[in-house]
Amino acid sequence: LYNENNLVYGRYRYSYEFTSGIGQVTPPGLGTKGGNEAKAAVIVWTTSLTSAISNEAMIAWKNFQADRDGIDPDSAAIPSIQINDLGMLGALWSPGRTAIGLAANLPAGYINDTYQISDAISISKGNHSFKFGVDLRRTDVKSFFFPSGRGSLVYTTLSDFVNDVAETATKTLPLAGGDFFPFYRRHEFYSYAQDQWRIMPNLTLTYGVRYEYPGDSFKYLRGLNKRILSFYNNHPDFRFSPEPKTDVNNWMPRVGFNWNPKTRGNGIIGFITGAQKLVLSGGYARTYDPYFFNINTNVFHSFPFVAPQQLSRTNAFTTLINATIPNISNPRMLDRGVVSDGLRAPATDQISLNASRELSSNLIFKVGYIRTLGTGLFQTVDGNPHTPCLFGTGPGTCNTSGIDRNTGVPLPPGQLITNPRTDPSRGATMIRANSASSTYDALQVSLEKRLGRGFSFAVHYTWSSSIDTASEIFGDAQDSGTQDAFDRNADRARSRFDQPHRLSGNMVFELPFFRKQKGPIAKLFGGWQINTLFNFQTGVPFTPSNGSDPTGANALAPSAIRPNVYTSLDLSGMSVADLYLIDQQLRAQAIAQAEQIFNNLPPGACVPGWLPGPPLPFTLFSAPRGRITCHPNVPLVVDFIGILEGQRVGNAGRNILRSDGVRLIDIGIIKNTRLGQNVRAQIWANFFNAFNSRNFGIPSGTINSPGFLDQWATDGGNRRIIFGVRLVY
Repeated sequence: LYNENNLVYGRYRYSYEFTSGIGQVTPPGLGTKGGNEAKAAVIVWTTSLTSAISNEAMIAWKNFQADRDGIDPDSAAIPSIQINDLGMLGALWSPGRTAIGLAANLPAGYINDTYQISDAISISKGNHSFKFGVDLRRTDVKSFFFPSGRGSLVYTTLSDFVNDVAETATKTLPLAGGDFFPFYRRHEFYSYAQDQWRIMPNLTLTYGVRYEYPGDSFKYLRGLNKRILSFYNNHPDFRFSPEPKTDVNNWMPRVGFNWNPKTRGNGIIGFITGAQKLVLSGGYARTYDPYFFNINTNVFHSFPFVAPQQLSRTNAFTTLINATIPNISNPRMLDRGVVSDGLRAPATDQISLNASRELSSNLIFKVGYIRTLGTGLFQTVDGNPHTPCLFGTGPGTCNTSGIDRNTGVPLPPGQLITNPRTDPSRGATMIRANSASSTYDALQVSLEKRLGRGFSFAVHYTWSSSIDTASEIFGDAQDSGTQDAFDRNADRARSRFDQPHRLSGNMVFELPFFRKQKGPIAKLFGGWQINTLFNFQTGVPFTPSNGSDPTGANALAPSAIRPNVYTSLDLSGMSVADLYLIDQQLRAQAIAQAEQIFNNLPPGACVPGWLPGPPLPFTLFSAPRGRITCHPNVPLVVDFIGILEGQRVGNAGRNILRSDGVRLIDIGIIKNTRLGQNVRAQIWANFFNAFNSRNFGIPSGTINSPGFLDQWATDGGNRRIIFGVRLVY
């Protein structure tokens, strides 16, 4: 609808995607299926109140739905069942899973609805352009995700499976009064005011402030906990604590400038500025990261909302199926996932300074500097860690490796020793907190040529440094949590996404032949266009992992424990391929020397224990040690030990290794043929990774893994060619 002062328009969008047959290698037909559905509708009313005042109002609704389930419904009627000796593995969903039944973390899905009303008014007065706005939102999220709600069974052998004697049998159940599926609702409020002040014809100052209220997303969990407390007579051990406060202090100032220092076109200054061809800009801004519901979901799936059950290993399947009521004998010892009472949106402060110089009518050179400081970033923290203790096998010592470090003999069951937790009366506590920080510095340079005479290009180079104490809140333990809760600053290092050098660009070239396409020859040889995109960048850092937590320093995330560094090589400056070759050679030397010592032992009865003789050669991250087992098939084992006796954690830094860089060149060829005044046929071919460069992923960083540093085990990518035909009319 349109008239002189009003414009009203609406838009509706719908999309749906469906996948099937992935997530389960064997048996055939028992994979998973999933769908993603998106809907969006908006109505906008723009009105001119006066010649200097205009207003834009909007009403919008967005809906996202996603689900993943088993193709065969019978797979969801039983727990996830693994049989190790048969290679039937994988409790969680993954493309290579081979276990029986549906994965323990499926089915999964959610429905997300966002309702939005916003209004913005613009006022022009003299040299000022004011803008004020307000945005109201309601977000509803229904989650269909309850991991291990059907339970998970692990059997060592086929015989154990037949006899129903499990290695582990676990199941998670909601507490009385609790829910299987949570529902979150929050009301958000945003407002802003800004002014663009043209101080002089060549100087503009922009300043303003924005306020964000992200809503109270924990309202549902508070209400749910009240119901649970009522079933357990308000027992304090069932209380949701600490209870996060509502985040209400998100003020975001912003100021920026744009200045054209008009000068005379002579001398050094004139050469730099080009008279009126140089523009300087910069500013400062504070922003807040949006809060997301995954944190709430992780809290919901721990005590005091659900109770993980460790069930009987005998008659495991029957016991698990019949387990419908949680057994809570000691609620204080159940693992908790909580958030700090002061949980808030992380803040980011950024300053920038940029210069843009026009070199010719179509050529522009830009250079700029950006510094970004992140504070109060989300991080996973062990809220009740094990206290430090000596490494050994006697009273007051720690050993969770299962090996007696004095004799090399496996420890009897029940003798895996760790020191008590800081609060021995409570179990493990995982805290999501605002305890991380980051710093990002970048120098950015670019050269751009606008389209002219059928040719354009842009080249961009960034030299940067990104340092933080945690790169995310979920996922890899090395980048979301801490190695040692008593020394969190030891995790400050290069970010997981630190890439010091990045060169990228694009080019479009229209061949200057037969552009008018008159006649058959002109139609055949005219209308050709070549374009390309390229990207060359440094690889990302990754961390060596010890593979075990011998003293229980981080029982929540044992993979966060790092080993020692046993080399003087500059590890961060070496390629993964070189490090892999060196490490394999050192391992082979250690094994060969151990076998030589073992083969030269005096004949006689085998005595299990440590291999005698001189120390074996170090590898990059381990001090190998031979262990005599007297087993008929494997009489000698070489353990690659990353942490020595008496150590709690290793001295290797976080993200001290770096994966190989990325080299990508994409090329596109397009042929446009005019068939009429308003009709055009197009034939195109896109060559992705045109030169078939191998761009490896991040290799395994676990030092005792067979694939340690083996980048060839990752997907290096390949060339893809896509052809297409289109008729435009």
